This record gives sequence, structure tokens and C-alpha cells, in this order.
Amino acid sequence: MLSMLGAIATIFLIMGFGFLARHFKIVGEGDYRILNNFVYNATLPAMIFISLYDAGKTAFSAEAFGAIQTLIAANALAIFAMIAIVLAVSVLIKLPRKLTAVFLLAAFYGNILYMGLPLNQLSFGDASTPVVIIVVTIYNLIIFSIGLALLQIYSDGLDVSEIVRKIATNPLLLSSALGLVFMYGAFQLPSSFLDAVRLLGQATSPAALFGVGMFMYGKNPFAQLKLNLAISATKMLFFPLLFVAIARALSMTGMIYQVSLVEATLPLAITNFVLADHYKLDCELVAAAIVLTTILSPLTVPLLSSL
Repeated sequence: MLSMLGAIATIFLIMGFGFLARHFKIVGEGDYRILNNFVYNATLPAMIFISLYDAGKTAFSAEAFGAIQTLIAANALAIFAMIAIVLAVSVLIKLPRKLTAVFLLAAFYGNILYMGLPLNQLSFGDASTPVVIIVVTIYNLIIFSIGLALLQIYSDGLDVSEIVRKIATNPLLLSSALGLVFMYGAFQLPSSFLDAVRLLGQATSPAALFGVGMFMYGKNPFAQLKLNLAISATKMLFFPLLFVAIARALSMTGMIYQVSLVEATLPLAITNFVLADHYKLDCELVAAAIVLTTILSPLTVPLLSSL
């Protein structure tokens, strides 16, 4: 618990630097988008690739493969169960279509990389990084395929070609696929190239957290408070408890359980806002939920991560 609180304090300090940079006008209102694009398209894919490359073929040993199967199953089942629950509840209470889309977006997809990676590294060490990468890949595969399809359906109707294009050009999925190819094939790359990619990847956590702090400046965490609290409770309480139930049913333990649970407890991410804006959903509500869940995370994450 103490190590988790220390890790959260470190993360919030870096986010605070970004917040202060906006307050003192060192950076502009929209500059977080530039930083976010740099992380999303450059440093993050580099980190994903090098983490998988460094893992090597040991990840495919019989023992490791069994753990990876459990890791994939627990996280994927929790996400699909959460999606099914949101859809069922939205029908029962006759939730408007676009509000249903907001809940679908916010119910399970949290800040799994920008906060999740440094938090797990600080709490469990560098050994957690490959696990984080696999968990992130699971979430991204679902959100950028089925998730996008559902958002499209509940906003403007299904556009198959647009969904396929976004999946095929997503830098996180492409770097994951390339990393898996090199990990399984054990291909050798020049050391200078690997050092450059590794150095670029190391910029991910501080740059991303600084950008989150920039984004949070001036946002009202109490906008549309009732809906905001409902979203926060769904993501920060119900989804982690759902994951715990599924993980225990699968007898999931050790590092893969600890890292996956931390990922499940995390607040909403800027990606939620980007997708809400793209699909013309309630951006103000999503932005408020991002800020509120982030503010609540120092209390909820350590508590739920100890389950």
C-alpha cells in the first residue's frame, strides 16, 4: 500500500508540473495535443516494440504461455462482460443512444498506459512492463475494433470501411504486431537501432503524464455531477470488482493479477475525450469524468489494488 501511494504521489507530481506549465502560460491551451500525438505516434509504439523485443522467446515457454493465456482470458472476459452489462442496463432504463455510447467508452477503458505503465513500474519494478504491454494490447484490440464499431453504431451508424482503416493504421496495434513478430522469430537488429528505440520509448511516461496535467487545467470535475458520478462509479468501482470476480474464477495470481488489477482500477484517459470528440458525443461530460476519476484515483486505486 505504501509503495503504491508513493508511486501515485510521483505520478501526480509530474502531472502537477504540466498543470503549472499551463497556469503560468509556459505552454498553450492546445499544446497537450502536440505532446499527446508525439507520445501516441512515436514514443509509445517504440516502447511497445522494444518491450516485446526484449522479452524474447522466453515468453513462449510452457510456463509463461500458460500465464499469458490466463492474462488474456481474464482481461478480455472482464471487458466483454462490462460491455454486455452497459448495453443491457441502457436498454432497461432506456438510456439515449449517445449517452449509451459515453458509458460504453468510459466503462472499462482507463489510463492504462500513461498512468498504468509508470504506476506499475514504480510499484512492481521493470518486470511488470511486459505484462503491462500485453494488457494494453488486449484493451486496445477491443476498443479499436469492437469498441469503435459500437461507438459508430450508437452515434452515426455502422461504417465498416472507417473501422477497418483505423484498425489497420493504429500505431499501437502495428507496433504490437511487429514486436510479436520479432519476439517470436528472435530476429537480431543492430544494437544502435535498438538503443535509439529504447531511448525514445523511455520518454513515454514523463511526457504522457506532463500532457495529462496540461489537459486537466481549467476543466470542471463537477460538470453534470450526477452523470459524472455514475460514470466514475462504473469505471472506478464496478469494473475493478468485476475483474476481481473473473480473475478469481480463473485462479489468477502473482504479477499478472497485480498488474491487471491496477490497470482495471485506473481513471479515464485522454483517449476517451479524443474518441468522444470524434464521434460527436458529450465532450464536456467526458472531460469532467476524466478529471474527477483522476482526482479520485489516489484514494480508489490503492484500496482496490489491495483486493
